[in-house]
Formats: sequence, C-alpha cells, structure tokens
Amino acid sequence: MNFRRGSFSSVLELVSHNTGMYEEELLDDRKTYRINGLAEAKDMLTEAMESQKTIYVFGDYDVDGVCASAIIGIGMASIGYREKTIVRLPKRFSEGYGVSEKAVDEFEDGQVLVTVDNGIAAMPAIKKAKGKGMKVIVIDHHLPPQDVDGNTILPDADLIIDPKAIPKSADFDGYCGAGLAYRVMCRLVRDRKTVWKMLCLAAIATIADVMPLTGENRRLVRCGIAGMTDINRTTSGLYALLLACGCTEYVTEETVSYKLAPCLNAPGRLFDCGAEESYRLLAYDGNLSMARKMAEQQLDWNKTRRSLSEEWGRQAMDQARTHILMGKKPVILRIDGIPEGISGIVAGRVAEHVKCPCIVLAQVQGNPGMLKGSARSYGDAHLFHLIQQGKEFLARFGGHKEAAGLSIMEEDLDSFRERMYKVYNQNSQEDAASNDFYYDLEVEGNDVENLRGILGDIQKYGPYGQGNPQPVLFIKGLLLIPCGSGYYQYMGNHSAVRMSSKELDCVSFHDIEKFERLGAPAIVDVMGTVTINHYMGNSRYRLEFFYIAKSQKAQEKKSTLASLISQKAGRRYQGGIDQ
Repeated sequence: MNFRRGSFSSVLELVSHNTGMYEEELLDDRKTYRINGLAEAKDMLTEAMESQKTIYVFGDYDVDGVCASAIIGIGMASIGYREKTIVRLPKRFSEGYGVSEKAVDEFEDGQVLVTVDNGIAAMPAIKKAKGKGMKVIVIDHHLPPQDVDGNTILPDADLIIDPKAIPKSADFDGYCGAGLAYRVMCRLVRDRKTVWKMLCLAAIATIADVMPLTGENRRLVRCGIAGMTDINRTTSGLYALLLACGCTEYVTEETVSYKLAPCLNAPGRLFDCGAEESYRLLAYDGNLSMARKMAEQQLDWNKTRRSLSEEWGRQAMDQARTHILMGKKPVILRIDGIPEGISGIVAGRVAEHVKCPCIVLAQVQGNPGMLKGSARSYGDAHLFHLIQQGKEFLARFGGHKEAAGLSIMEEDLDSFRERMYKVYNQNSQEDAASNDFYYDLEVEGNDVENLRGILGDIQKYGPYGQGNPQPVLFIKGLLLIPCGSGYYQYMGNHSAVRMSSKELDCVSFHDIEKFERLGAPAIVDVMGTVTINHYMGNSRYRLEFFYIAKSQKAQEKKSTLASLISQKAGRRYQGGIDQ
C-alpha cells in the first residue's frame, strides 16, 4: 500500500492551483466576466416585447434545462411579459433531446424562439424556424458538431451565445445553460428579488450539471446557495422543495447534488412530460402551502425513481462484472426493458463501480432495429470525444465529457463496441497502482490548532466540485472519544458508520464494518474529504473517509488519555444505533 502526497503546503495553495484564482478572488470575486452577445440578446428581446411578439423558450428535461427555462420564465414575468412568454420543454421519450422540427411546427410564424441548454446542434429545426420568419436566439453550452474535415458547424440563428462553440467569445467558458440564461436575463431584470431568485436556480444547475467551480461559476454557486434559505430570495416552489428535503437551515454543494437535483430530475426520468412538473415547481411563486404539496409530490416521484434505479442497477452490475472479467473496457451493456430515464443513472453507478466509462443501451419500443441509451464517464476519460470516434456506426449522439446520449442500429452494435474498446485502451490513462492512496494535506491529530486551522480553511475557500475537488486530508493519530458503548455507531439501517473526535466526526458509507474488524482502536489514521454537517441548528465538521487504520503512533506509545478511555469503554466494542 502506497501513500502519495500532493506538493501543496496549504488549502489556499491547493485551491489557487485548481482554480487559477488568488485569495482575494476566491473570497470576493468582483470581476466583470465578458460574454459576447448579451447586449444583442437584450435588444432582440426588448424589440420583441415592444412589437408584442410571442417569445417561445425551448429548454431541456434535465435540471440545467429546467432551471434555465425557469430563469427566463421568471425574468420575463417580472418585467410584465408573462402572458406572451411560452416555455416548452421536450418530451423525453417521444421527442428526445433538443428542439425538433416537429416542435417548431407548433410555433406561430414571425415570432421569437429562444433555445436554452440546447440548440447548438439543431440545424434542421432552426432552419425551419428561420423559414417561418422567426428570430432565433441560441443560448447553449454544448460543443457544436463538426464536418468530415473537423470544421465547426453552427446553426443559422440570429444570435448564438455559446462560449464552448465560439472560441474567445467569453472570458470564461464553463457556464451551464442556466448560468448563461441568468447572465442574459440580468440585462433585462432590475428587480433585486427576482435577480436573487434567478441566481439560486443558476447555482443549482451549475452544481447539478457538474460544471467547473472556477471562474464566475464560483461566485454564482457561492452566492446562490447562500441565498436559498431566505424565502425572500427564492420562489415559493424552490423554498417548498427545500422544506420537503429538510434543508432550509443551510444549503451546501452536497445538498444540491444529493437532495435537490435528484428530486428535480425524477419526474423527467419517469414520464414523457415529467420535466414540466419540475419547471412548474421552480417557477411557482404563489401560496406556500400549494407549493409544499407540489414539492411533496416531487419527493414521491424521487422515491419511485430510486427504487427503479436500484432494481435495474443490480441487473446491470451483474452484466458489467462479466465484461470486466473479460477485460472489455469501456463497459457497453444492452439491457432491454430498462426505463429510458433510468439508464443514465445506472450507467453512472456501473462506471463508478468498475472504474471506467459505461454505456447502457436498450431496444426502442416501436422500432425493433434501433437501440437507444445513455453513457457516463469515469476519471479523466472524455466521453464525447470517445464516442465521437465511433460516430460512423451511430444514428445519433450528443453530450459532453461526463455524459452522453446515443442511438445505434442493432446490427452496428458489435462494430461500435470493438471500436470503443480499441480507442479507449489506446488512450487509457488508468492508474494501475490501485493500492495507492493520494492525499493533498497531512496533519497530526494531536496538533489541534493546526487541524482546526486546516478545517476552517477548507470551508473558507469553497465551494468544491468539478474543477476544484474537495481537498483530501490525511489525519494521523486522531484520538477518538467514546460514543454509544464504544468508539463507533452505526447510522440509519446499518448504512453508515461514524466515529468522533473532539474536532470532527468521521463517517463512511462504504465497507462500514472495517473499523470493527480493526478492533475499534482509540487512535486512528484516517483519510478523506471534509464538509460541515448541519443538523437541528448545530454545525460540526465531518470527514467522509475512504481509508482508516489503527494509528502507528498508537502502537508506538498510547497516550494516557487513550488508555483511560479504553479502560472506561472496555476492550470489546459494540456498535450503537444512530437514531
């Protein structure tokens, strides 16, 4: 077993390296980030309102697309243009991703179409809209398609705001669709309460869409999650969702990733028009009791989604193990019958388990020869670039580094698989040293002042996520204190284990009986990432660990305090139950 430490001496040095930002920017970024096209978008929308034209907003069915659509809907309503702003989200199963020619047929000639979180690859649909005399604004953050020579192809829109598609068109190109929608609407909306409501949604989408928490995204997320717990800075719908999830006291990146985003995604994964339910909730700003009923329904849908994910996930994992034993990476599974909205979640779980990208495909109902599915990446693998190497076999595909969707004829599946195996294995940078443990900073458990300083700095220089991962901390010789009848407690239905020191709690959701097998020592070496756990008005540092061992320091010389604690607790430790 090898331990590898990073070359950083402090949390600030680590975060500055990851973000490219100095301390002043990290704590109070006041830079004005340029995005080309914002003034033109304001002018086009203002002209449309002056001419009393209908503004059609076409979004997406994921959290980013729903939040982006809600931002525009809320913003237009605040300036008195609610009735003539029509938000249309794609039907996930019958229409698929992005604005289609069929959807454009619904729109009245000569009006305005705004695509958000999609549109950069919708050439036929936008061509049809232009043929109907419509003005088209594309607000997107996805990569554009390319021709056979590798040249970028852009749609024939009147205005394109997409820093990923148009190089050097912005100072920062890591926005999600909602982040760009927020910047556009800030040119039109002057009411501060409405700006806050839009900002909260942009923060949720930035985290949920796994955007880099560098550049302006840090400011959007930092301010957005700070404002969410103020009912005057959110819509009634969002505040009701926070109430339903039990997180009105404090919101963190983890709150968004593991509570809010799954609830917002759930109906869109279960029903053809499910994304409209999430949109209605986020955009709703009326009676709170009504909003709470809507939010509770979101939680019920999420429970159904979770049950389906677990059921199909087990089947997928069984198939994946066979692929890994045969040395076939990435893992490409065909699981007929899996709900289309669940395939991405299952692909993500398999990817994390087998430590390589995973694609889950299923037969399309009503089209026997066609397979459709979702893909999720792992590690540094760029999923879009990987799949692009097999585009000759695909009927349709799209996505980005972390996630993608694709369709393929059944007869081409074997050829596509072989191409993926070849390309991935040629470019794979997997670390063969699976027993290596990497950490950023090391601290002695008995150096209380230094430990407290590092814990404080970790919180000070957040938020953390894509592009700015949480610092990995290695604490050596951490003295535990008794809890329950020993040094540890099992939480929930034996789903996690917790130990505590004076300064922090140590929690694991994996291999939860390992500490017991170690003999439940009083002094441990532990490695993991730190967050703050907020519960019933109390806040405490929590380290989620992936490595724990009996401390070498404890073996060399056990402290008097540790000995006293051991005598008090007894030599046999039993796990308590955390209620």
